[in-house]
Amino acid sequence: ELGEKNGYRNAQVTVLAPTGTIGLVMDCDTTGVEPDFALVKFKKLAGGGYFKIINQSVPKALKTLGYSAKESKAIIDYAKGAASLEGCPHINPETLKAKGFTDEKLAAVEAALPSSFDIKFA
Repeated sequence: ELGEKNGYRNAQVTVLAPTGTIGLVMDCDTTGVEPDFALVKFKKLAGGGYFKIINQSVPKALKTLGYSAKESKAIIDYAKGAASLEGCPHINPETLKAKGFTDEKLAAVEAALPSSFDIKFA
């Protein structure tokens, strides 16, 4: 009220709530003055699990570089991760079977990948 009445000068509005969540709702790439630390980030959910967020500058940069919408989507999907070992060039079912993984173990890994923060947690 006082700000609206008297105006703001050299003022900063701050938030004490969980700013990561508020920033996400506000469609912000970062929640502070620091530069973004990665083009793809992982957001931990309060109920457990994670989801991946790609920096909003990536689609804009791809468009500027001349990529089509279809090509941009493929690049963004790859950057976020496929959540599967299928089609992966170096770590895939065939190479893991050669290392001794059973079909049951591979099925367990595949089932865990979509909700994994990092493949080492799968």
